[in-house]
Amino acid sequence: MSHIGEIGEQVFKLGHWRHGTRAGFVPGTSVDGTMARAIGSVAMASHTYEFNVTMTCGGCSGAIDRVLKKLDGVESYEVSLENQSAKVVTELPYETVLTKIAKTGKKINSAKADGVEQSIEVPAAA
Repeated sequence: MSHIGEIGEQVFKLGHWRHGTRAGFVPGTSVDGTMARAIGSVAMASHTYEFNVTMTCGGCSGAIDRVLKKLDGVESYEVSLENQSAKVVTELPYETVLTKIAKTGKKINSAKADGVEQSIEVPAAA
């Protein structure tokens, strides 16, 4: 077996590197990532936050897009001027995302976290 083959075999036995995620190397997982997905979901659960936001133009939706794009920890998001909505998938706390969107100055009319209605009152700065 070549040196690279030996390393590859050891990586297979010990775990693998999860591409496209922030989880990184997960010990004891298969190359197909089956256990890695299970371990990742237990360690840090993703949440889906949905915000109804008053947006009157492309500049409004662009402002929300910019803050979500820069927010570390956001897995994906979608901002819709037509639907007056912002949908965010992340492991971050709800309050963190709410605060970032509120800082754009756009009015948040309602919000849900994993399908459950949430307060839209922005927490006071610590």
